[in-house]
Amino acid sequence: TAFAGAPPFPDADVVPIFILGMPRSGTTLVERILARHPRVAPGGEMTVGQAAHAEYLRARARSGLPWPVDPALPEERRLLADARERYAEQALRHAGDARHVTDKHPANALIAGFLRLIFPEAPMVHVVREPMAACWSIFTAFLPAASACFTSLEDIARYRAAHFDLVRLWSSRFDLAELSYEALVTDPAASIRSLLAACRLPWSQACLRPEEAAEPVTTASVDQVRSPIHRDSVDRHARYAPYLGTLRLALGLPAAEAPATK
Repeated sequence: TAFAGAPPFPDADVVPIFILGMPRSGTTLVERILARHPRVAPGGEMTVGQAAHAEYLRARARSGLPWPVDPALPEERRLLADARERYAEQALRHAGDARHVTDKHPANALIAGFLRLIFPEAPMVHVVREPMAACWSIFTAFLPAASACFTSLEDIARYRAAHFDLVRLWSSRFDLAELSYEALVTDPAASIRSLLAACRLPWSQACLRPEEAAEPVTTASVDQVRSPIHRDSVDRHARYAPYLGTLRLALGLPAAEAPATK
């Protein structure tokens, strides 16, 4: 495949850590945890990946390269190297003295294959949250820049299905670590150790205190991530269970049991 057997790139001055996940799945919390590590700087939802991908496709069309992508071809390799350099130049603006910069743009799941091609050495983590909780959180959040489909529970469920279909495809092609939001907030120490290991980072006690990160937060999770890691959001959707039957159906989950009556 395109992800195996390609000649290596020269070392980059900064290596991204790609955090994939649906909105409201815990990606901001994961970024704040990693940002407490001395080797990591937060990049937020950087758009450089999408810009580099668009320019790569335009350059590829001009070159007349055939499909599928073959990194062993000299011209293909040159275009991928150009995209890598373009991304690294932008990432360096966030890096400071850090070796890594996080990138948690939600659209990165769409181009994860391209990102893997230009940064084969970059850790890539997919954050997963319980389906009902994730979809309900999206529905109740104010996401002005998000897709219009986020205003319908059924459409959010379809979006989730498409997202996970795509992630399963990428997972079948290359290494993609998975991190459970519920496990993270229930046993932070164990999950953070696994997260750092997946990112090939040594242990740092500071990662247990993401609320102490000084960088501003610009996502809908601003209030949650300024507090110590907690489980308050895990079951928040449960109080609305009687009204979420259509969401359960759209997610393919069994109907909730009716409460016992005396």
